[in-house]
Amino acid sequence: MKKIVAKFGGTSVGNDDAIRKTAKIISNHSENNDGLKIIVVVSAVSGITNLLVELCELIDAKKYNSARENLENIISIHKILSKKLSIDVNDILAAKYIEYKKYIDAIEKIDEMSPRTKDLFLCLGEFLSSAIISKYYISQKINAVLVDSGDLIKTDSSFNTAIVDFTCTKDACCNTISNLTKEYDVVVIGGFFGKDKYGEYTTLGRGGSDYSAAIIANAIDADILKIYTDVPGIMSADPKIVSEANIIKEISYNEAKEMADAGAKVLHPDTIAPALKNNIPVYIFDTFGEQSEYTKISSTTSKCGIVKSIVYSKPLELFKILFDDNSKQQAKHFFNRYGNYTKNITFLNNSLIISIPENEVIINILKEESNLNFIESIENAIALSFIGEGITQNTILLKQIIQILEKFEIPVYHLAISDINITVYIDKDKRDIAMKVLHSLCT
Repeated sequence: MKKIVAKFGGTSVGNDDAIRKTAKIISNHSENNDGLKIIVVVSAVSGITNLLVELCELIDAKKYNSARENLENIISIHKILSKKLSIDVNDILAAKYIEYKKYIDAIEKIDEMSPRTKDLFLCLGEFLSSAIISKYYISQKINAVLVDSGDLIKTDSSFNTAIVDFTCTKDACCNTISNLTKEYDVVVIGGFFGKDKYGEYTTLGRGGSDYSAAIIANAIDADILKIYTDVPGIMSADPKIVSEANIIKEISYNEAKEMADAGAKVLHPDTIAPALKNNIPVYIFDTFGEQSEYTKISSTTSKCGIVKSIVYSKPLELFKILFDDNSKQQAKHFFNRYGNYTKNITFLNNSLIISIPENEVIINILKEESNLNFIESIENAIALSFIGEGITQNTILLKQIIQILEKFEIPVYHLAISDINITVYIDKDKRDIAMKVLHSLCT
């Protein structure tokens, strides 16, 4: 039996037309693969999580009436959505409104909201979206069933940033999903949350919905994890800057992680690590585009020694710090004290070259550090990173990068090299022209 986990993000379930599109995708999967079982993981409807965060902030500010109005608005948005989809979930919406209004009333009485209660509020978006989507799938003759994600994903009690218990999660998923797939073809769950051993809801933090999908894929040993979003995969450069940017067909986990660390706004690989741990390939699709276009992320790469993508960072400030003869001990002290605050650190002879995002508080702290001997400080810099497995095997690549930058009179402030990344630091105002003229190096 083939098993696929399909995850739809907030924009992919952002309105009635988007949800209809997801239903067509799932129907096509089922029609073309006899015996296929699909676990669909959905985010909250686009914009709802922000409203729930705002609701929690209103409660923290003791603006309880405004919080109730916010709750009414959230429920109203889902009522309108369900009406457009011609489905009736009014009983679910009414029940959730009563339940959560009672929570607000109770918090007002005790005048305090705990992290546990905050997680309960933040889960509401996925509760509602999964209920609507599963009901709509059923209305479209998709053999689907709704399951509470908390019954599958088991965590500790670290509310807001819960840690997954993979052993208990695997047991829960195998028992629940294996039984359900005897009767149903599609299992729908909300991403982003689980339950601790006491049955309390917990949220998984940044990238929680993608992480949920990867956790489920890992637990059931899925054949494929498909992430549906609003872009047709990972691009060779930012298409807003480089019109010739193309979709990268295949990329390794290490390359994807390096891109994210370098500043690319792509799927964060830490969220899909559970799937890749089991060598489950991950595909990124555009929900609204051609399904023949995608990026495949796996543990290996088919091509080494080539540039897959050029990524730019946020604006940075560069520092060069000179150490004396006791440089190793001083460098160790620096790493221990400041390493977590810096974007990149290069140790060169008796000096450190470090880069820190602009406007970070740590910049002023560093400048006031009496034990540090600053040689140079460069503001308004950015890092351009050339990403590709085994990139240093290409012996002429670095020379080509430097020659092109020299041709267009773009000075290089600093250079950092690893097996998977060549990074040049340049003036941030030269970013766009540099990206455009260097993109030809991407293969």
